[in-house]
Amino acid sequence: ETESFERLIRSGWIQASVLNDFDIITPHTLIVDVLANQLKPDVAECTEMIVSCTAIATGIDVMSEADERKFYIQFLDHTAHTISGISEELAEFYDWMTIAVYMRENMFKKALWAVNKEFEILEHIEGSEEKIMDALIHGRDASRSLGNETEFQKFDELLKSYETTDEYRFKILDEEMMDFMLAFDYDSAKTKVEEMIALAETMQDDRKIASAYGDMLLIQNTFQIDENKKEYAEKALFHLKKYFSEHFNDFDEDSEHLAWLYYELAEAYRNNGNYNDAIENFYLYAETMQKAKEGDYSFWITTYTEIGDCYQKMQDYNKLAEYYEKAFEYSERFYGEKHIETGKQLMYYSNALIELYNSTKNIKVLKHCKEIMEKAVEISLISEEADNSLLNNFYIRYSTVLSCLGYFEESHRYAETALDFFSRVSDRSDHMIARIYLTMGDNFLNAKDKENAEKYYHLAVHIYEENEWDAEKLEEIVQNALNVL
Repeated sequence: ETESFERLIRSGWIQASVLNDFDIITPHTLIVDVLANQLKPDVAECTEMIVSCTAIATGIDVMSEADERKFYIQFLDHTAHTISGISEELAEFYDWMTIAVYMRENMFKKALWAVNKEFEILEHIEGSEEKIMDALIHGRDASRSLGNETEFQKFDELLKSYETTDEYRFKILDEEMMDFMLAFDYDSAKTKVEEMIALAETMQDDRKIASAYGDMLLIQNTFQIDENKKEYAEKALFHLKKYFSEHFNDFDEDSEHLAWLYYELAEAYRNNGNYNDAIENFYLYAETMQKAKEGDYSFWITTYTEIGDCYQKMQDYNKLAEYYEKAFEYSERFYGEKHIETGKQLMYYSNALIELYNSTKNIKVLKHCKEIMEKAVEISLISEEADNSLLNNFYIRYSTVLSCLGYFEESHRYAETALDFFSRVSDRSDHMIARIYLTMGDNFLNAKDKENAEKYYHLAVHIYEENEWDAEKLEEIVQNALNVL
């Protein structure tokens, strides 16, 4: 009835809008909830709809407009929460909701919920062992991102209960390596990588051998350790080039798999210091991905970030800032200006501006950096999906910038916020706490407050002494800094 319909629109119960030349009718959520409760949709009666929803979820990353993506994400999320039943189609829908929607949008609580729904369904379907293992790995990822140790342990134990092929064993070792790295346990992480190398060599898989050597470089870079890094980098590049030469013709020129192979090659070249070759292969990755996923440009965010990193290693800080700015602009266009991913790109862009300032001492660069950081903080504070560890790490750098510009009280407040967070989150965060104390010492030094600068420097030195790190070298650096006053 047209009159009733128009009355519902006027009263706000139904919203009418146009999206990509389509008329979109959006009922108020209360109307949808009442209908869902009355109809109780079951996948047995709605299989076609669920297959269509899965197709939308798989293509969510090619939706170039932020408003369009937001609309479909809300639609898919509501469908996921109202449908019931058991079928392979519904399990696949929850799988794609986890990896393509919830995880990508940093909705980790919903990702965890979707994984559990998928797992419950797959347990009732014979021959689903591999899909179950994939779901459990996604569950571990979501739990880790949330910092939910109970859920993480649950998925970890379930994963260990399944018989694994070499392929899956390699994947699990990679996950375990990452867990130890995030727990700041270098020796255990290194042991897992050594197991990965041995397993990959047994499998005679050059790509996996290269990946394992790449992981060895990753943990050494993370812990700032150099144990044969040059040799590992050379081996990774050797095995990846060997794989590329033997398997290149196996891939279509517009294959997403070929795109990722270019990406891995770019990383291997970068680890060997071949930065121009790395940049060339990062571009090949993006150009191939453009053919494979027409309409999607989100991968340019990653590409420009990685190319910026190459220029950083080449100490070309103008190019570094230029490419990180491009990554931010693509993120803003793809996700929207208030999305947490845009906030992250602003953080990374501000890091590039700090590097540029350190090389030029141009105060305009630092002032621009402060403006960018303010936007990043604003986005992060209004987002429920903000990564608190990343955010507080960012506060440390923000504190330094504020201090250099003379905003001493505000600078100290952000440093104290970070100190409070890292003091609570882990008993293995000594390196972060020491870093914060050093930052606070630097900030008081900028404020010409020698007494407080000395206080926080010595707190950092004390942590170095307790952990048997190189305290003497730090003491010397601290003393030189204090002698300036």
